[in-house]
Amino acid sequence: MKLLLCGAGMSLTGLLVLLAMVMRVVEPGLLLSLLGYAGLVVGMLVAVAGATRLARQRR
Repeated sequence: MKLLLCGAGMSLTGLLVLLAMVMRVVEPGLLLSLLGYAGLVVGMLVAVAGATRLARQRR
């Protein structure tokens, strides 16, 4: 369950960083964009890994 929540948090953080750049709250930059996208993708992968682990435990 912790892995699932950690992945969701990472994904949400990456999404919020990208949204802040679109709304011009944070100055857009290449490095920050790449970090936001990487956080989003890695967060999704961690959340999927947590969901599959949780599904295997409940079998």
